[in-house]
Amino acid sequence: LLGQAVGGAVMAAEGLWRANPDVLVDTSGHPGALLVAKHLFGCEVVAYVHYPTISSDMIEKVRRREESYNNAAAVARSPIMSHAKLLYYRLLASLYARAGASCDLVLVNSSWTAAHIAHLWPAPRLAPITTVFPPCETTALAALPLSDPAAPDAPTLPRDPTRLVSVAQFRPEKDHALQLRALAIARERSGVDFRLVMVGGAPTEDARRRVEGLRALAGELGVE
Repeated sequence: LLGQAVGGAVMAAEGLWRANPDVLVDTSGHPGALLVAKHLFGCEVVAYVHYPTISSDMIEKVRRREESYNNAAAVARSPIMSHAKLLYYRLLASLYARAGASCDLVLVNSSWTAAHIAHLWPAPRLAPITTVFPPCETTALAALPLSDPAAPDAPTLPRDPTRLVSVAQFRPEKDHALQLRALAIARERSGVDFRLVMVGGAPTEDARRRVEGLRALAGELGVE
């Protein structure tokens, strides 16, 4: 994370040296770029945050020594490594807060992100946090009929089994494996034939391997 922040600052400095704008709008989540643009090049700075570089959830998992996507088992088992990582995360959070304090306008894409940014970028900030939901193309959805499902001309929709839909990229923090385990428990305890449909992007090789692992886990749990 620190390497990414430093790399983002260097990249921003190179670009701003060649073309220094009046306003820099960062939508890719490079906190170092915000600091460089504001304090070295005098730009007005706008941040549109989709996902915090470091979240309070990540810090809490390390503090509790909980094995997770951001906390390897070897670190979680070691008091010394956990303490060192917690100091590292708190340092990153402090730098992240300084980046947030450099922004003239702060936009976020969801109420979840807004809550985390409000915690990670505490006052005084130059600007309040404004939630701007990502645009959704709704032409196809608007064309769907709104008629009574019992009407003769209403489309026939499958009603059995009960389908649950999970929409999220196949990233570690989404914990799709936990969803599969919860599905298996729900089916066993309720006797209802729930079906879980996972919808999301897998743009990297790691993500595609994660999808294959989820397929294998679904088979082991008997919910494939």
